Amino acid sequence: MKVSELESNNRAAMTAHAIEIVVMLIFCLLQVMSQKRSVALLVFDVIFGAGPVAAEIFFWKKDHETKMIKHLVAIGFAIYYSYTLFTCNNNLVFAFVIPMILVVSVYNDVRYSIMINTGTVIESLLIGIIGANTGLF
Repeated sequence: MKVSELESNNRAAMTAHAIEIVVMLIFCLLQVMSQKRSVALLVFDVIFGAGPVAAEIFFWKKDHETKMIKHLVAIGFAIYYSYTLFTCNNNLVFAFVIPMILVVSVYNDVRYSIMINTGTVIESLLIGIIGANTGLF
């Protein structure tokens, strides 16, 4: 049985997304244990982080070549990253977006990559400007 390019890309993107979320959730849990983050925020971390991954698995089981996975990986991570970027007290959260930018590039969709990269740059500038003005970054 031959695996299509889209199926292979979906598998790679889903796997990378799941690993990235697990790592980020471990760091959030460690922050809760050190009392630098509330349990309530951890609940939202799990919802925003694991929700899209669960949806990806749902769609994967229905059709390995669905285009929904591409959108869930990018948009799901973007929502979770944005939430974490603005609620976390660690200024190194931006480092988590770099692997996901590379992951989305497996789809070879220039327009899609430009949209995601532009959003990332705008958010990074925004958090830098807000942090510089408030002294929190």
